[in-house]
Amino acid sequence: MRDFWWHNRGEKRVHWVAWKKVCRPLGKGGLGVRELKAFNIVLLAKQGWRLITKPNSLLSLVLKAKYFPHCSFWDAQVGGRPSLTWRSILLAKEVLRKGCEERSVADAPGEIRQIWKPSKKGIFSVRSAYEVFLGLADQQLASTSRPFPMLTEDCEHFWRHLWVIVAPPRVRLQIWRFCYDAVPTMANLAKRQKEVDTHCHMCEAEVETLQHILLECPFARMAWGLSNLPWCHVRDWREGAAAWFSAVMKRLDKEEGAWFITLCWALWQNRNRRRMEGSVSDPQRVVRQAQLFLRNYVDARNKLKLGLLK
Repeated sequence: MRDFWWHNRGEKRVHWVAWKKVCRPLGKGGLGVRELKAFNIVLLAKQGWRLITKPNSLLSLVLKAKYFPHCSFWDAQVGGRPSLTWRSILLAKEVLRKGCEERSVADAPGEIRQIWKPSKKGIFSVRSAYEVFLGLADQQLASTSRPFPMLTEDCEHFWRHLWVIVAPPRVRLQIWRFCYDAVPTMANLAKRQKEVDTHCHMCEAEVETLQHILLECPFARMAWGLSNLPWCHVRDWREGAAAWFSAVMKRLDKEEGAWFITLCWALWQNRNRRRMEGSVSDPQRVVRQAQLFLRNYVDARNKLKLGLLK
């Protein structure tokens, strides 16, 4: 799946973002793509839930008789020569342990029943179990020596805001890539290839980094000056692109935020045209085209909503 995401027409491409980050939820810096290995463990957890809550089923009776005849499922071990089914179910025990809780039954004194805490009804669901799995993954990530910068409170607020902002989907996806510096700037290409000219294609003076393209290049500065956005004092890139976008977006309302990320996208597109086609443009034209692109999207979206309401 990762090859499909990063490749084009059968050609091998750079995997700019680790697949585990791509599979994170939208609100935590990912794209919400389900990681197949994790999803498989969650499906196995469903079978483990059935063993716990339906002890008289045929599967439960067979597995208990063979692998844990004298203890509960929670204390069961792999045992000698275990079947693939049993080994697979045990892989999901940690997810079940995190989500299950014993509760006494009000109308049956002395009876204990397992409930699924993440669900309001106390019943296991694959979706809630997947969230439990992601929570366990976050705990493991937090325990490492290098914290994940996209999980700060400010960045999580930015991620949630990014995916609901009224801007074209391609713009929002490009901003996501910017936040990971997952774009082929000349500085990034120089890390992977030899003999790459790292100079900016627009000013031909400085090293072309994402920060330079969006913020420091004279072309970008002129474009921002024409944008009428009240954010120009936010120039601190020390914490990375995600922190910078988060800091800027906190100072803008919804419409200004949509215009801000659209112009960032337009500056990148202009850079690509300059590099690939050699076309020369001016900041005023780039700003005007970005405004038109955003306006057309908003108008089409509003017309669609009105059509659905009729």
